[in-house]
Amino acid sequence: MKVLIALAAILAMICLFPILGTLIGCFSGWMVGIFWPTTFAAFLAHFGLSAFAPWQIGALLGFTGGFFKAMQTNNNG
Repeated sequence: MKVLIALAAILAMICLFPILGTLIGCFSGWMVGIFWPTTFAAFLAHFGLSAFAPWQIGALLGFTGGFFKAMQTNNNG
């Protein structure tokens, strides 16, 4: 029973962390767009992404970062 609970918890984390990362990235991009609108607009224009809003870029980066998290292992016996 403990193994099933642990597997369910791991599966839930795998599914929820990218969503949580997306929400945090969306909020962060929105805040960057509020405080530095011209700088961020120039940055997006430089890379040809001026059609996107800062919150959209933040959501994309947060979603991508949700999948590529560093895993820590403990080798202490």
